[in-house]
Amino acid sequence: MENLNNIDEQQNTYDFSEFETIGNRVLVVSINKSFVLNTPLRKCFPGRKAELRIKNDCSQIVLLANGEKRLNIMTNGKINNSNIFSLLKQKDIKLPVYYVGEWDDKAKIWIGDLCYKNPNEKLYRKNKKLLKENTSSENLEFAPDLENNIQ
Repeated sequence: MENLNNIDEQQNTYDFSEFETIGNRVLVVSINKSFVLNTPLRKCFPGRKAELRIKNDCSQIVLLANGEKRLNIMTNGKINNSNIFSLLKQKDIKLPVYYVGEWDDKAKIWIGDLCYKNPNEKLYRKNKKLLKENTSSENLEFAPDLENNIQ
């Protein structure tokens, strides 16, 4: 525990105000009615249970780690809840949608705002482009199919 306190003190001595956090915590509601927490958000719920609340206009979703009516989060991040899809349909929310938010570690709450663009898509495309640029056929001898799968 003492080491953790030292790390916190060391991090407070640096100014990270000009740095961007990579990999937003996102909840995805896709067109095939998948309701999925991405990996960074899933890590906030190690017990794989959360209470889910949605604002009446569907503009925000809240996940509470210590809520009373907790749903199971499967290991792949999916939550089975058909009620949310009917509510989104009633409010004419077009799928897919993303809820992007912040995790409050003290309160153990995540609040996400409705977003129609995937906030991590730019990062994904950049990494895919770098992979393609840095991949040569000599490095792919063990997996010749891989080069054809990178687009």
